[in-house]
Amino acid sequence: MNFQKPLLWHQGLFLQPQHFQYESLHSAQVTAQYMRQISNYPWGFSHLQLDETALTRGQIDIQEMEVLFEDGTLVEYPANAHLQPRNFDAKWIDRNTPLKVYIGLSKVSHSKGNVTVVPHFDSAPIINTRYIAEVEGEEYKDFHQGELSTHLRTMKYAINLLLGDEAEATNNDILIHIATLEQKDEEIKFCPNYITPCTAIKASTVLMSTLKNIRDELVGRSKQLEKYKSISTSRAAEFNPVAERYRSALKVLASYAPSINHHLENSCAHPVDIYGILRSLIGELSTFSTKVNLLGESADTNLKLPKYQHKALADCFSSAKELIITLLDELTVSPELLVRFEKEDVGRFSVNLPGEFFTKQNSMYLVLETNTPYNEFNTDFNSFAKLGADSQVNTYVDRAIPGLTFEHFSEQPTGLEHRAKVTYFTIDRDSDKWKMVQEQGKFALHWDDAPEDLMVEMVLVRG
Repeated sequence: MNFQKPLLWHQGLFLQPQHFQYESLHSAQVTAQYMRQISNYPWGFSHLQLDETALTRGQIDIQEMEVLFEDGTLVEYPANAHLQPRNFDAKWIDRNTPLKVYIGLSKVSHSKGNVTVVPHFDSAPIINTRYIAEVEGEEYKDFHQGELSTHLRTMKYAINLLLGDEAEATNNDILIHIATLEQKDEEIKFCPNYITPCTAIKASTVLMSTLKNIRDELVGRSKQLEKYKSISTSRAAEFNPVAERYRSALKVLASYAPSINHHLENSCAHPVDIYGILRSLIGELSTFSTKVNLLGESADTNLKLPKYQHKALADCFSSAKELIITLLDELTVSPELLVRFEKEDVGRFSVNLPGEFFTKQNSMYLVLETNTPYNEFNTDFNSFAKLGADSQVNTYVDRAIPGLTFEHFSEQPTGLEHRAKVTYFTIDRDSDKWKMVQEQGKFALHWDDAPEDLMVEMVLVRG
């Protein structure tokens, strides 16, 4: 039945329950139509709190929720809704397959009653009608005069939890997929990658966490570029295209990081609006990329930014995050891995290098940290220090032959945080001596006159 047409109220009308029912449904339908006019996705959760402890009892339960169904019905549990926990043990036979969980609200029926009357809400079983009401009802005072009271019977929306293929078997319910259960070993938990349809980003901890990670990436990369903020006022200053590139990139990061942070602090924004911000960010970052175009498409990789999908938010936002990080890696660099040498003896240091250190597309630095200034130890270190595979360094020392070639890196490596008392060196990774390090996996430094406070590290930088 269509409730779009307004009622004709007139003098002498003999009021029946149908008049008020129709007027109530008409108002609800007009509100829903208005919301669809101003948003393509005016439905979903604004708040959802699942009971994780119930999983240990073999139950799925909701503690609180605020949700707009696709027909415009606003449900707040427990304020105006009835819901019973649902056991999933008997339904979930194959624990290797994740189990989808839905909430369902019956559609308005035109062929039968829509209200189930029960003695008490707490004792009600699963309800198959749209509404549920108690036999007795409640007393309500006259809010204007405050003296008289009357007995009113109110209704609640009857919400049911559906599991797995039950959602496909029903045609009478409005459904929303709220969670997915996974079992690993003996532990049952909610899938950490699923984002339920929502009207506010605050409704999903997964979505909020994803956006925080993106913000932190932008802030972290901006710190790497802060040294390019100052612009020389000298007319004789030479134009530096690299510095200008980084300065332009810094402007992009400075524009979008505060915007995303603002929406995280005021987390009522709709996901479609936040996704639009991320698409704009990707478009601007693509101007620094040779691989990705302004629509987030790449011919060289499988990365592609999908269009907004309200029922697949996890796919949208995880793809956006991955693409943003890829573009940031083209724009700047970030520390990928850092390992510290152990001091085995006086002047002797060694470390087991992970396999990532042997990929040449990444930059790698030997890091020396000491209170002794570089100009006081550079001659001794360059002349007498020996680097190489752990099994070979003693041979280099005993026979007084050169170890693995290294060279002082006088500038601050791009992508690494500035640290006081630190000196960087690059290593010849094309030599046979480096191949021996790769075969053995253990890297060693021998330096007889090493400062007592010396700390030695290897750092890998991607990008």
